[in-house]
Amino acid sequence: MNNKKFRLLFLGFVIAIAACAPKSNLFIREATLAKATKKIAVFPFQDANLRASDDTSVPRAGMLTLKFLEHAEPVLASRYQFIPQDKIMAALKEAGFEGYDPNKSMLRQASFQTTGYTIPQAVEIARNLGADAVFLGEVAGMQFHPVFSISVRMLDTKTGKVIVAASATAGRGLNFTPWNEPMKKIVSRFAQEVP
Repeated sequence: MNNKKFRLLFLGFVIAIAACAPKSNLFIREATLAKATKKIAVFPFQDANLRASDDTSVPRAGMLTLKFLEHAEPVLASRYQFIPQDKIMAALKEAGFEGYDPNKSMLRQASFQTTGYTIPQAVEIARNLGADAVFLGEVAGMQFHPVFSISVRMLDTKTGKVIVAASATAGRGLNFTPWNEPMKKIVSRFAQEVP
């Protein structure tokens, strides 16, 4: 009888762990453009939670942009040249965008909410910076059910077409940094699957 209880407990544990594993999707819409992309601009991510509620346990989207870059740059540096964030932020500020500034203290900006930019604005600004493509992302998290999701689109700066779209979600579970695994999953899939 103890053996049966142990097996059931173990099976429940395995199912719980599997539910927390990140799930992801990646769609390559323009393989030719993907192959030609060499220089990219990663724009500050938008926070989907701010549209519905200010109650969120995940850090501000700008900080998560930097976390995404911590994962992406080492893995994708041999494939893409990343435009520095200070140049992107300067161009966005010049265009009237107010958002997270990676050159300022996170503590000073902890309560700062970013204002959005439109897709055409992002494409134009990235093109003016010399990028072949722009990464636009959106993040969402829930305080009471620790779920985190991220979606990223890579758009061509000449046509505005979506080259690649990817998303990942981390399930419920005890995790103090639920954004790490979904971000790693997207970066890994970009490295392995995008031509």
